[in-house]
Amino acid sequence: RTVNIRYQLGFERMIRKAIENFAKMGLKPVIYRAAVSTLNKRQTLRIGYTGAVPNKQFEYDHRADSAVYLDKKFPILTEKQFVPLDSKTKNEIWKNVKALIVHKIGDVSVHQTDNIIISAFVSTTALGIISNYTILNALILILLIYVNYRTLSRNIVARRLENDKFTRLIKLYQLKWQYRKTHKVFRCKQCKQIIRVPKHKGTIEITCPKCKTKVTKRT
Repeated sequence: RTVNIRYQLGFERMIRKAIENFAKMGLKPVIYRAAVSTLNKRQTLRIGYTGAVPNKQFEYDHRADSAVYLDKKFPILTEKQFVPLDSKTKNEIWKNVKALIVHKIGDVSVHQTDNIIISAFVSTTALGIISNYTILNALILILLIYVNYRTLSRNIVARRLENDKFTRLIKLYQLKWQYRKTHKVFRCKQCKQIIRVPKHKGTIEITCPKCKTKVTKRT
């Protein structure tokens, strides 16, 4: 792994210390001189080590001087006559552009709408804390460690009982969702039997078919 170091001349002692710190981190520094030729430099940007600029205004005014000789060297850049693309090439380009647009929309919908969804349930302040993800990632990591620890447990009987409790709990909510429009589903407090009664019958007395416990419920 490498790290690119860019600096102005005169900071060598600081850079030497930075190189030592990077070496401790397992990073190998890459240092090179900033480009000075108009062919490979990026206008006024200096990427690499460089000295001070004696006249920044002069450098800015002449940032596009390469156009003077590039236009003569490559006259094709200034030609106004272009050959139109054929229909097959146009269709291929349009097909690829549409695929990129759909891919971008899908990427944004999946990976960049979490803050919008979270903000619908919590305040903006809480959203800022959650968006930091530091605490959230720590909680997720702790949960994963706990789940893996329980998965590798050799106490099969205890884990099976826990799984049965979870299955019964899920079944209750599954039935509530399945019959949400026509029936009211609840669990008997005495024997834990799941009971289903029709909705819109007012307040009625219900008898558990298993333990015969009577309870009054509003449907």
